[in-house]
Amino acid sequence: MSIFDKKYRMNEKNLFNAIIGSFLKQERDIAQVSTNDFSKKLGLGHSLYRMIEAGNACVVPNKAFELVKVLNDADINVEKLLKYLIGAQLIDKHLNNDCNSTESLILLREYNDEDFNEFISVIEEIDSIPTEDEKKKFIETLGVEELRVFLRSGYQHDVKISPEIARVATRIDDTPSLSYEVIDYQIKWSMRHPPTHISGIAQNWENENAKRFSEMYSIYLDEEIVISEENLSRFSFPYLKLKNFRICKMIFISDQEPDFLRKKFCETLNACRKNNGDSELTDYEKEKIVIETIKFKNKEVARLVIGEGSFINRELLACWVFKTIDGYHIGFTGCEKGHRDLVLNLSVGESYRRYLALSKI
Repeated sequence: MSIFDKKYRMNEKNLFNAIIGSFLKQERDIAQVSTNDFSKKLGLGHSLYRMIEAGNACVVPNKAFELVKVLNDADINVEKLLKYLIGAQLIDKHLNNDCNSTESLILLREYNDEDFNEFISVIEEIDSIPTEDEKKKFIETLGVEELRVFLRSGYQHDVKISPEIARVATRIDDTPSLSYEVIDYQIKWSMRHPPTHISGIAQNWENENAKRFSEMYSIYLDEEIVISEENLSRFSFPYLKLKNFRICKMIFISDQEPDFLRKKFCETLNACRKNNGDSELTDYEKEKIVIETIKFKNKEVARLVIGEGSFINRELLACWVFKTIDGYHIGFTGCEKGHRDLVLNLSVGESYRRYLALSKI
């Protein structure tokens, strides 16, 4: 291969980028928003955003949630958007490794992902168009329309991601077990082998990442899971003292009054902090603690803790979700009776759904 062939291949347009660039431009035009305002809302530089609309740069996956917020479209399937953006990154990777567009699409098929394979057929049809003008017209019409259908189809918990695709997703190195910052392969709740870890890992992770949290919402079928010396001697809730952290809401299935449980929680946490040589709760910290009670467990509560169509054949007792200062949601469920160290990570979409449900109780 000559240097001229290599330069040509590296300059080939990524059709995934071209289609989402045209899609964003059309959506922005409909909303009558300038490129400058749109790029600011996404937290991107103006020049970079103009390159994205032109199809010459890709939207990184960790901008997916901001993109959905800016588009203000509740029908967009976040996990499919994430999958599409990962696909665009894969194509960029293949193009930069001396593949042409056609070869890159063939390699993308090898990841054996059902949704990708369906959409790749559309891309291949556009790629086969001989002239650039005709290709551009198909990108702006067929390509964009197919992308709209792709992003708005299927329930979020029905989205499946192959392990091969998941391995290339951006990862948070310090998140417990196998969770990803952007996406993980535990998208479908009925996976046979969910990522699990013991609570000691979760404890260390919460302490190390306390400064990143802004909110925590949780629900417990047994108050002693949280309000006990065994638990609070390990989990000291360090994020309560930080300015960025706003609310720690705990919902208990209990006959006790919320004020009683709140007082008991604060007293037990103070005693454990004192034993560990830490400072007691200040009034500033206490103001962030909100406790609600529900008198009995119903189907909605059980679904919040365990999930729909769960693979779990034993009762779990807790679900908690952190919202980070940059807008991500990281959720967990676990605490099996007789084995309170069991913790399971939730997928990105599942964490977000549980967060919304818990915040409305």
